[in-house]
Amino acid sequence: MSETKRIADCNSWALRKAARRVTQAYDEVMASSGVRSTQFAVLALIAERPGLSINDLAGLMVMDRTTTGKNLRPLERDGLISIVAAPDDRRSRRVNLTKRGLNPAAVRARPWQGIRVEPTQTARSGIGAPKRPGIKLNDAIVPL
Repeated sequence: MSETKRIADCNSWALRKAARRVTQAYDEVMASSGVRSTQFAVLALIAERPGLSINDLAGLMVMDRTTTGKNLRPLERDGLISIVAAPDDRRSRRVNLTKRGLNPAAVRARPWQGIRVEPTQTARSGIGAPKRPGIKLNDAIVPL
């Protein structure tokens, strides 16, 4: 008899679900700073590597250039970054933090330090069912 496959048994789906839960937790604690966790990650990369090209930033973020550009627009609009043509190649765009972007409230407050994420095991329903990987997000267990 063939085993019924469920989306909940798919590792890719489970990892994406876990990533969304972790992102939601970080966004919640960072809400007062005005910067989302994903935006903070972009700002941190730019701070570590001033003058990074958009293509290089996209590679570091494991995103395509178009998606990276769309993620940069709100940061540029809010005055946290500047995007300028590279002096050696006017077709290439370089990203830098502005004075405002150098010290956002999220960096000063460090709200993310209170979040704990640990791998764990969760019980499955059914007698004798094997345990499934999960994450412990602060004190809540999130099955994958």
